[in-house]
Amino acid sequence: MQSIKILGIDYSIEIKKEFDEPETLGESNEQLSHIAISNKLSDALFRETLFHEVIHQVDERLKLGLTEQRVQGLSTGLHCVYRENSFHLISNPGIGR
Repeated sequence: MQSIKILGIDYSIEIKKEFDEPETLGESNEQLSHIAISNKLSDALFRETLFHEVIHQVDERLKLGLTEQRVQGLSTGLHCVYRENSFHLISNPGIGR
C-alpha cells in the first residue's frame, strides 16, 4: 500500500473499487490517517482527487475551516500547477553561491 506524508503524519493510500456512494471519487479520514481513491479514474483525475483529499486533511489538521468549494478550487489550481510544470518547481538559484 502506498502512503503520503501530510504535516508529518503518514497517511495510507488505498485504491478502492467502490465506495458507499457511487459518485464518490475519494475520501479521507483524519483519525485513521487514511486516504481512499477510486480505481476508475484517469491518471489526471486520480492526481487531482489526491490533491483534493490532501487539502481536506491539511484543512482538518490546521483547523482552517475551508468550504468544499474552496477545497475543490485549491485542488484544481494546484493540479494545474503540477501538470503545467511536471512538478519540477523552480528552486532558489542563489542557494549554494
